[in-house]
Amino acid sequence: MRYVVAVNGSPRKATTEKLLDEIAEILESQQIQMTTINLGDYQVDDCIGCEVCIRKTGRCYQKDDTQVILSQLEAADGVILASPVYVMNITGRLKNLIDKTASWVHRSPMVGKPMLSVATTAGAGLKEVHVYLEKVGLQWGMHPTGKIGRSAMNQDPPSQAEISKFVWHLMNPTSLYTPSLQQLIQYQVQKVMALKVSAIDREYWVKRGWDKELYYYPANISLINRIISGIFYKFLYSRINPVNPY
Repeated sequence: MRYVVAVNGSPRKATTEKLLDEIAEILESQQIQMTTINLGDYQVDDCIGCEVCIRKTGRCYQKDDTQVILSQLEAADGVILASPVYVMNITGRLKNLIDKTASWVHRSPMVGKPMLSVATTAGAGLKEVHVYLEKVGLQWGMHPTGKIGRSAMNQDPPSQAEISKFVWHLMNPTSLYTPSLQQLIQYQVQKVMALKVSAIDREYWVKRGWDKELYYYPANISLINRIISGIFYKFLYSRINPVNPY
């Protein structure tokens, strides 16, 4: 049985939670277990930018519920990030949690997992929230597989079609995933930075063999994208001098 964790960024148990409950019903009908983390029930303090998680431990030193939540995400086969729109963006609670994942941008335990973006709004902002959440997923090494948005004008229950791609990637190997050229280029940037700038990042990447790959894992990459990303990597690698600040 596959296991999905949904993070609800709303401080209230209302529209976004209802939508997640409806998604859970569809997933569970396909033998996929889903747990929802309502951030309103947890304490996630503001990130203070100390970089302890990046430079040393990989974990936030603050004594809040951050690690409890992140451990659940790490244990999941797939992740749903959900938020109501707050002034054209996600809620502050969800942003606090995402800020606490800075080390994941360098050394992610989430690589290869599918993600689904969910957003609700009384009016505008769905597109902006979906774009941001998908960028976060890409930074974590996950692959976005769809988005579900609902507004005051559309409160229909989620359909199987809206979730089908997410379910398909939960059930199938990452070798069938097709990363975009943008994802491949981003990977080359992260790889160069890991190998040239941070000793702790370099050790993590080399241990997993990522330093020798065009992407985190064998994937469905076209010949032209292989060539372009390979050339870009060689160019960038030749232009960045070793720093090793930590």
